[in-house]
Amino acid sequence: MKQQILNLITRFWEGKLSKKDQHKLLSDLEDSKHPLMEELRNDFATVHENEKLATEEEYQQMLFGIHEKMGVIKALPNRRRLKIGWSIAASILLAMGIFGYHFVQTNLPVPSTTVQIPEPLIYELANSSTDTLTYKMKDGSRIILSPNSNIYYTKEYGNIDRKLTLIGEARFNVAHDAQRPFIVSANGYTTTALGTEFTVDSYTKSKLSVRLISGKIVVKSTNRSPFEMKDQVLKPGQQLLIDDHFKTALLVDRQEKANNLKLADNVKSDEHKQEGGLQFDQTPLTQVFSKIEKLKGVIINLEEVSLEGLSFTGKFEEHYPLDVMLSIICQMNELTYTHSNNSIIIKNKKQ
Repeated sequence: MKQQILNLITRFWEGKLSKKDQHKLLSDLEDSKHPLMEELRNDFATVHENEKLATEEEYQQMLFGIHEKMGVIKALPNRRRLKIGWSIAASILLAMGIFGYHFVQTNLPVPSTTVQIPEPLIYELANSSTDTLTYKMKDGSRIILSPNSNIYYTKEYGNIDRKLTLIGEARFNVAHDAQRPFIVSANGYTTTALGTEFTVDSYTKSKLSVRLISGKIVVKSTNRSPFEMKDQVLKPGQQLLIDDHFKTALLVDRQEKANNLKLADNVKSDEHKQEGGLQFDQTPLTQVFSKIEKLKGVIINLEEVSLEGLSFTGKFEEHYPLDVMLSIICQMNELTYTHSNNSIIIKNKKQ
């Protein structure tokens, strides 16, 4: 057994010991119950009293040799060779060489093959003033940001994509780029364009207004939308009004003489449709609200609102829900409405 271990140690120093045999040798030397350990103890016990084991200098040279073998340091010239008993060498190897070699091999840092991709940085355009601010993006697009509004985008904008997130209101004049659609996210919906001009109003959390000025856009619901809506393709002059609370989406065509008001195909209306409806042509809002009161049997309170100079043009089908009618009129005239007891209160929107 002793000779076998000695041969393994010799081969280790000569660099001829395989990785498998190195691990086996280490395992044998680490096992305190291994027969070799008892043989080493006996050898040390029988060393003659007047036999010097090694001087401090010799131990340092042994350690130097071990480090050299492990590749920790390079060899120095003219190093004298030591002649010591095999049991001493084996013991020193046990104490420093094998364990040191194993420690270095298992604790050297392993080169990482994982490429660390940094998270894209978030950039912000903010308008805390009372006037609109105009920003020109690196792709040539222009953004007119309304007061109390924010735009967020990553460093990938203009390189990999053209995605923005809007809080508030903004007007977009989009540079044409067929490879990178211009996408604005607001209130859980996305508006996509290639090259066009449009506005998005998301001031009110539960409502969204998208108006197309030129070009062509598509508005989509996402998994963050309160309700699922079919993709809405807008043409110039059209405006999409979305109300999350009542789960309605209405397409308004402002270019026609009378606003063409059309509920999105997947939006539910009153179950029982009736003939007739309400037709308005630049009708003052006081008259508009009066006719809605009679049609729906409700009380609309106008005591807290100024309607001077405000009118409405369009047609409401009789089956349209009351809140859809009120939402459309209010969004188009900068108004708000609330239900209070048995009446509906109309107010001017605070800027």
